[in-house]
Amino acid sequence: MPTERGLIVQNDNGITMIEVWVGGEYRNHREYTSENLERRRNGSLPAGPDEMATDYPREILVETDSWSGWAGGWSKTDQVQLVLTSRATATDTLENINNLLHKDARHDRDGNIVFHSKQLGSGAMQGTEKFEAWFSGKDMRSSAPKLASIEIRAGDMLDGLILHMEDGSESKIGKCLGGKRSVLYIDPDDDLDYIIVNSGWCVDGLEFFTRQGRSTGWKGGKGGDKHIVKPPPGYCWMGITGSGAAWLDSLTMHFAKRK
Repeated sequence: MPTERGLIVQNDNGITMIEVWVGGEYRNHREYTSENLERRRNGSLPAGPDEMATDYPREILVETDSWSGWAGGWSKTDQVQLVLTSRATATDTLENINNLLHKDARHDRDGNIVFHSKQLGSGAMQGTEKFEAWFSGKDMRSSAPKLASIEIRAGDMLDGLILHMEDGSESKIGKCLGGKRSVLYIDPDDDLDYIIVNSGWCVDGLEFFTRQGRSTGWKGGKGGDKHIVKPPPGYCWMGITGSGAAWLDSLTMHFAKRK
Protein backbone atom coordinates (compact mmCIF):
# COMPACT_ATOMS: atom_id res chain seq x y z
CA MET A 1 0.00 0.00 0.00
CA PRO A 2 1.55 3.35 -1.01
CA THR A 3 1.39 6.31 1.40
CA GLU A 4 2.85 9.81 1.49
CA ARG A 5 5.76 8.48 3.64
CA GLY A 6 6.48 5.35 1.66
CA LEU A 7 5.11 1.89 0.98
CA ILE A 8 3.38 -0.39 3.49
CA VAL A 9 4.13 -4.04 2.66
CA GLN A 10 2.00 -6.82 4.14
CA ASN A 11 1.95 -10.60 4.37
CA ASP A 12 -0.46 -12.56 6.58
CA ASN A 13 2.10 -15.36 7.14
CA GLY A 14 4.71 -12.95 8.54
CA ILE A 15 7.64 -11.37 6.67
CA THR A 16 11.11 -12.91 7.11
CA MET A 17 13.09 -10.82 4.61
CA ILE A 18 12.82 -7.92 2.16
CA GLU A 19 15.35 -7.61 -0.67
CA VAL A 20 15.90 -4.36 -2.58
CA TRP A 21 16.72 -4.56 -6.30
CA VAL A 22 17.45 -1.47 -8.42
CA GLY A 23 17.68 -1.70 -12.21
CA GLY A 24 17.72 -5.49 -12.00
CA GLU A 25 20.66 -5.58 -9.57
CA TYR A 26 20.55 -6.74 -5.94
CA ARG A 27 21.37 -3.91 -3.50
CA ASN A 28 20.66 -5.05 0.07
CA HIS A 29 18.15 -6.79 2.30
CA ARG A 30 16.60 -6.66 5.77
CA GLU A 31 15.73 -9.68 7.90
CA TYR A 32 12.90 -10.16 10.40
CA THR A 33 13.46 -13.72 11.70
CA SER A 34 13.43 -14.82 15.34
CA GLU A 35 16.83 -16.53 14.97
CA ASN A 36 18.78 -13.26 15.03
CA LEU A 37 16.26 -10.93 16.70
CA GLU A 38 18.35 -10.47 19.88
CA ARG A 39 21.51 -9.79 17.86
CA ARG A 40 19.65 -7.11 15.94
CA ARG A 41 18.38 -5.58 19.17
CA ASN A 42 21.72 -5.54 21.01
CA GLY A 43 23.59 -4.04 18.06
CA SER A 44 25.88 -6.99 17.32
CA LEU A 45 24.13 -7.31 13.96
CA PRO A 46 23.52 -4.05 12.05
CA ALA A 47 19.81 -3.46 11.69
CA GLY A 48 17.24 -0.82 10.92
CA PRO A 49 14.60 0.23 13.50
CA ASP A 50 11.93 -1.89 11.84
CA GLU A 51 14.17 -4.98 12.07
CA MET A 52 14.40 -4.65 15.86
CA ALA A 53 10.68 -4.28 16.51
CA THR A 54 9.43 -7.86 16.18
CA ASP A 55 10.02 -11.21 14.55
CA TYR A 56 7.92 -12.16 11.53
CA PRO A 57 6.00 -8.85 11.27
CA ARG A 58 2.91 -8.94 9.08
CA GLU A 59 3.20 -5.27 8.09
CA ILE A 60 6.24 -3.02 7.52
CA LEU A 61 6.46 0.61 6.41
CA VAL A 62 9.20 1.00 3.81
CA GLU A 63 10.12 4.68 4.21
CA THR A 64 11.58 5.29 0.78
CA ASP A 65 13.93 8.15 1.72
CA SER A 66 15.74 6.17 4.44
CA TRP A 67 15.64 2.87 2.55
CA SER A 68 17.07 4.53 -0.57
CA GLY A 69 20.07 5.82 1.38
CA TRP A 70 20.61 2.47 3.08
CA ALA A 71 20.41 0.61 -0.26
CA GLY A 72 22.87 2.87 -2.11
CA GLY A 73 20.38 5.39 -3.44
CA TRP A 74 17.90 5.48 -6.30
CA SER A 75 16.00 8.11 -8.27
CA LYS A 76 12.29 8.42 -9.02
CA THR A 77 12.96 7.12 -12.55
CA ASP A 78 14.79 3.93 -11.46
CA GLN A 79 13.13 0.53 -11.63
CA VAL A 80 13.00 -0.46 -7.95
CA GLN A 81 11.75 -3.89 -6.87
CA LEU A 82 11.05 -5.21 -3.38
CA VAL A 83 11.14 -9.00 -3.00
CA LEU A 84 9.32 -10.21 0.13
CA THR A 85 9.96 -13.64 1.60
CA SER A 86 7.28 -14.89 3.98
CA ARG A 87 7.45 -17.30 6.88
CA ALA A 88 5.92 -19.87 4.52
CA THR A 89 9.09 -19.35 2.34
CA ALA A 90 6.98 -18.00 -0.51
CA THR A 91 8.20 -14.88 -2.31
CA ASP A 92 6.21 -11.93 -3.61
CA THR A 93 7.76 -9.28 -5.86
CA LEU A 94 6.53 -5.68 -5.84
CA GLU A 95 7.44 -4.39 -9.27
CA ASN A 96 8.55 -0.79 -9.80
CA ILE A 97 7.52 0.78 -6.50
CA ASN A 98 8.31 4.23 -7.93
CA ASN A 99 5.23 3.90 -10.15
CA LEU A 100 3.06 3.00 -7.16
CA LEU A 101 4.34 5.96 -5.15
CA HIS A 102 4.60 8.64 -7.82
CA LYS A 103 3.41 7.92 -11.38
CA ASP A 104 0.24 6.00 -10.51
CA ALA A 105 -0.99 8.35 -7.75
CA ARG A 106 -3.61 10.88 -8.86
CA HIS A 107 -4.92 14.20 -7.56
CA ASP A 108 -8.69 14.45 -7.29
CA ARG A 109 -10.66 17.66 -7.92
CA ASP A 110 -10.17 18.70 -4.28
CA GLY A 111 -6.40 18.33 -4.42
CA ASN A 112 -6.24 15.08 -2.43
CA ILE A 113 -3.47 12.64 -3.42
CA VAL A 114 -5.25 9.37 -4.16
CA PHE A 115 -3.19 6.18 -4.06
CA HIS A 116 -4.27 2.70 -5.09
CA SER A 117 -3.83 -0.84 -3.85
CA LYS A 118 -2.37 -3.68 -5.88
CA GLN A 119 -4.74 -4.93 -8.60
CA LEU A 120 -6.37 -8.22 -7.66
CA GLY A 121 -7.32 -10.46 -10.58
CA SER A 122 -5.86 -10.48 -14.08
CA GLY A 123 -8.38 -8.28 -15.89
CA ALA A 124 -7.86 -10.55 -18.90
CA MET A 125 -11.24 -12.25 -19.36
CA GLN A 126 -12.53 -12.24 -22.93
CA GLY A 127 -14.90 -9.33 -23.47
CA THR A 128 -13.90 -7.59 -20.23
CA GLU A 129 -14.73 -3.91 -19.73
CA LYS A 130 -13.35 -1.36 -17.25
CA PHE A 131 -15.47 0.28 -14.54
CA GLU A 132 -14.88 2.89 -11.84
CA ALA A 133 -16.67 4.29 -8.80
CA TRP A 134 -15.43 7.33 -6.89
CA PHE A 135 -16.64 8.34 -3.44
CA SER A 136 -15.31 9.82 -0.20
CA GLY A 137 -14.77 8.57 3.31
CA LYS A 138 -17.36 9.90 5.78
CA ASP A 139 -14.72 11.87 7.74
CA MET A 140 -12.95 13.23 4.66
CA ARG A 141 -13.26 16.83 3.45
CA SER A 142 -14.17 16.15 -0.14
CA SER A 143 -16.79 17.11 -2.70
CA ALA A 144 -17.13 13.45 -3.78
CA PRO A 145 -20.35 11.71 -2.68
CA LYS A 146 -20.41 9.50 0.43
CA LEU A 147 -21.07 5.77 0.22
CA ALA A 148 -24.62 4.76 1.26
CA SER A 149 -24.71 1.04 0.40
CA ILE A 150 -22.88 -1.72 -1.44
CA GLU A 151 -24.91 -4.07 -3.62
CA ILE A 152 -23.28 -7.37 -4.56
CA ARG A 153 -24.36 -9.62 -7.42
CA ALA A 154 -22.96 -13.13 -6.95
CA GLY A 155 -23.63 -16.85 -7.23
CA ASP A 156 -20.81 -19.38 -7.37
CA MET A 157 -18.69 -16.55 -8.76
CA LEU A 158 -18.74 -12.78 -8.33
CA ASP A 159 -20.79 -11.07 -11.04
CA GLY A 160 -20.18 -7.48 -9.93
CA LEU A 161 -20.85 -4.63 -7.50
CA ILE A 162 -23.16 -1.62 -7.54
CA LEU A 163 -22.15 1.23 -5.25
CA HIS A 164 -25.01 3.49 -4.17
CA MET A 165 -24.15 7.02 -2.98
CA GLU A 166 -25.87 9.31 -0.48
CA ASP A 167 -26.67 11.78 -3.29
CA GLY A 168 -28.72 9.13 -5.12
CA SER A 169 -26.13 8.31 -7.78
CA GLU A 170 -24.76 4.81 -8.37
CA SER A 171 -21.77 3.21 -10.11
CA LYS A 172 -21.23 -0.35 -11.29
CA ILE A 173 -18.04 -2.39 -11.00
CA GLY A 174 -18.54 -5.24 -13.47
CA LYS A 175 -21.40 -5.91 -15.86
CA CYS A 176 -23.64 -7.39 -13.10
CA LEU A 177 -25.39 -9.66 -15.59
CA GLY A 178 -26.57 -12.25 -13.08
CA GLY A 179 -26.17 -13.57 -9.58
CA LYS A 180 -28.22 -13.18 -6.44
CA ARG A 181 -28.61 -9.64 -5.11
CA SER A 182 -27.54 -8.70 -1.57
CA VAL A 183 -27.07 -5.23 -0.05
CA LEU A 184 -25.00 -3.87 2.84
CA TYR A 185 -26.37 -0.52 4.04
CA ILE A 186 -23.82 1.86 5.58
CA ASP A 187 -25.21 4.04 8.37
CA PRO A 188 -24.37 7.78 8.47
CA ASP A 189 -22.07 7.21 11.48
CA ASP A 190 -20.39 4.15 9.92
CA ASP A 191 -18.07 3.67 6.94
CA LEU A 192 -16.29 1.05 4.85
CA ASP A 193 -13.32 -0.40 6.76
CA TYR A 194 -11.71 -3.31 4.91
CA ILE A 195 -12.31 -6.11 2.41
CA ILE A 196 -11.31 -9.76 2.30
CA VAL A 197 -10.85 -10.88 -1.31
CA ASN A 198 -10.10 -14.25 -2.90
CA SER A 199 -8.57 -13.79 -6.32
CA GLY A 200 -6.36 -15.39 -8.94
CA TRP A 201 -7.13 -15.10 -12.63
CA CYS A 202 -10.45 -13.48 -11.67
CA VAL A 203 -11.99 -12.07 -8.48
CA ASP A 204 -13.57 -15.24 -7.09
CA GLY A 205 -15.30 -13.86 -4.00
CA LEU A 206 -15.17 -11.20 -1.31
CA GLU A 207 -16.60 -9.80 1.92
CA PHE A 208 -16.90 -6.12 2.88
CA PHE A 209 -16.63 -4.99 6.52
CA THR A 210 -17.60 -1.64 8.08
CA ARG A 211 -15.88 0.15 10.96
CA GLN A 212 -18.68 -0.91 13.29
CA GLY A 213 -18.17 -4.57 12.43
CA ARG A 214 -21.08 -5.14 10.04
CA SER A 215 -20.39 -7.17 6.92
CA THR A 216 -21.88 -8.43 3.67
CA GLY A 217 -21.06 -12.03 4.52
CA TRP A 218 -18.99 -14.01 2.03
CA LYS A 219 -20.20 -13.66 -1.56
CA GLY A 220 -18.92 -15.61 -4.57
CA GLY A 221 -16.41 -18.44 -4.71
CA LYS A 222 -13.45 -19.47 -2.56
CA GLY A 223 -10.84 -20.07 -5.27
CA GLY A 224 -7.61 -18.11 -5.62
CA ASP A 225 -5.46 -16.57 -2.90
CA LYS A 226 -6.79 -14.69 0.11
CA HIS A 227 -6.07 -10.94 0.44
CA ILE A 228 -7.02 -8.48 3.18
CA VAL A 229 -7.30 -4.99 1.71
CA LYS A 230 -7.36 -2.12 4.20
CA PRO A 231 -6.17 1.48 3.90
CA PRO A 232 -3.09 2.49 5.92
CA PRO A 233 -3.66 4.14 9.33
CA GLY A 234 -4.87 7.72 8.86
CA TYR A 235 -6.22 7.02 5.36
CA CYS A 236 -9.74 6.30 4.06
CA TRP A 237 -11.27 4.77 0.96
CA MET A 238 -11.89 7.04 -2.02
CA GLY A 239 -12.97 4.68 -4.78
CA ILE A 240 -13.01 1.29 -6.45
CA THR A 241 -11.99 0.44 -10.01
CA GLY A 242 -12.19 -2.90 -11.73
CA SER A 243 -13.14 -4.83 -14.81
CA GLY A 244 -15.41 -7.68 -15.75
CA ALA A 245 -17.19 -9.69 -18.39
CA ALA A 246 -19.33 -12.62 -17.28
CA TRP A 247 -17.62 -12.30 -13.89
CA LEU A 248 -15.55 -9.67 -12.15
CA ASP A 249 -11.93 -10.22 -13.25
CA SER A 250 -10.06 -7.38 -11.51
CA LEU A 251 -10.47 -5.10 -8.51
CA THR A 252 -8.40 -2.17 -7.23
CA MET A 253 -9.10 -0.02 -4.17
CA HIS A 254 -8.20 3.70 -3.96
CA PHE A 255 -7.51 5.70 -0.79
CA ALA A 256 -6.26 9.08 0.47
CA LYS A 257 -5.03 10.63 3.70
CA ARG A 258 -7.82 11.91 5.95
CA LYS A 259 -8.16 15.69 6.15
